[in-house]
Amino acid sequence: MSNTTTYTGFWFDLSRGYARGATLTLPTRTGNFLITALSVLTSWAAVSAWIIISYLLHQTRTSQTNAGPLHLELQVLLRNSTSALDTFLQGIRMQLAWRHTSRRALRQIAPVIVPAFIIWVGFVIAGIFVAAVGSPSYKDVVVLLKPDNCGLLRLIRQPRWASQYSDKRLCGIH
Repeated sequence: MSNTTTYTGFWFDLSRGYARGATLTLPTRTGNFLITALSVLTSWAAVSAWIIISYLLHQTRTSQTNAGPLHLELQVLLRNSTSALDTFLQGIRMQLAWRHTSRRALRQIAPVIVPAFIIWVGFVIAGIFVAAVGSPSYKDVVVLLKPDNCGLLRLIRQPRWASQYSDKRLCGIH
């Protein structure tokens, strides 16, 4: 059994500065729970952000007086959208269906599919950064330890010179 202790909790690695050096050290099991919770919160935030954006797009487009069938179909798409990716894919399908019948189809569909694509890509990138919270399993994990005996070996039979020095003086603590 090792006689070293690992500090768990929030601390600052001052060699990296306050912003980049803020560190939370957790046991492995708790760290896995944290990464899972962050993944769930990221996906929940993505869905919530798209619901807000689709509602705003829907409301800004309701006041148009020359509502043609494509406009009404886009309103239904915004009203019933479940996710940004689904809305983007449905918008692409809509563009392919309307490309021969209306010349302005892309100009009407683009304000719906471009925000959907941006929201989707933004939260995919955020989900990738959630994985960067933990240490990669294929690399050595750097853990800063403070041994209980300041790096000295405690011998069963101490040499004569060791008795005149205390552990505090050898550790740099006076």
